[in-house]
Amino acid sequence: MTELLWTCVPHGELTEPDAAQIARLKDEHWRHGMDSQLRWMQAHHAADDLHLLGRDESGALIAYLTLVQVKATFDGCEKRLPGVGSVCVEKSVSRRGLGKRLMQKAGEYLESGGILLCKETLRPFYEKCGWAVAEAAETTVAGERFSHLVMLYPAKCARRYDEITVDKNF
Repeated sequence: MTELLWTCVPHGELTEPDAAQIARLKDEHWRHGMDSQLRWMQAHHAADDLHLLGRDESGALIAYLTLVQVKATFDGCEKRLPGVGSVCVEKSVSRRGLGKRLMQKAGEYLESGGILLCKETLRPFYEKCGWAVAEAAETTVAGERFSHLVMLYPAKCARRYDEITVDKNF
């Protein structure tokens, strides 16, 4: 099993080399180009948003996610909580349990709960990591109707809602 060295870096303290490694890893999964990945990170992260980095023995970034403060409203009840986004593991080491370890590490930062947005195909993975779907008749993210899943952590927080609104995509 690959040993990982974990660091959690506020966006405002992210170095250029770390940002470049993050952009490379993200681009393995979401092919938008390195420059586009870097611009998106700069435009969508506040200085206190966190980057969770998992590095192998050589120092290479092989696991990554962000923890972004979001405002979510559940049937009119507003909550501020961390949004987990950009969850990815280097493809050359995928299917070895690193994604689950990444999500377990993220759990250390989710004392008051967390939210993530994902496609249906990722639901089984996140459920194995202790998340559950928060179903809603209508979901809006960043002012637009959202057709994918909203998941909450811990799973006991999830239930059926009439409306879920999240202030930004993350």
